[in-house]
Amino acid sequence: MINSAASDNCNIASNIDTSKIEHVLVENKLFSFRRYIPTGADGLLKLTDVEVYFPEVVGLEYKLESGHYCILSMTEERDKFIPPADGWKQNCVFFVVANGEKKTPIIDQILTDFLFWEK
Repeated sequence: MINSAASDNCNIASNIDTSKIEHVLVENKLFSFRRYIPTGADGLLKLTDVEVYFPEVVGLEYKLESGHYCILSMTEERDKFIPPADGWKQNCVFFVVANGEKKTPIIDQILTDFLFWEK
């Protein structure tokens, strides 16, 4: 016999509007580890979903065309990431800002030069 509570849960899941769900490419720059993570139907990216693959995450940033980095805003509850003003960009990588990470421009540049150094 099928548990009616379980079948009710399946019905709830099937009622979610998946047309609004996007997949955001998130990367830990230090280890070049990437994962596509789905947003919720509300268009926001849950911190807990990012933490599954990146437990050290406290923020996300992305690189602007100018070469500068921009930190994503979070909801007041600090449980979801808010997309940039122009939305979750296709072919854009959102980088993990790790807990305890002290970012300075010189350290960031050294890491970038080291990780992408070509012989």
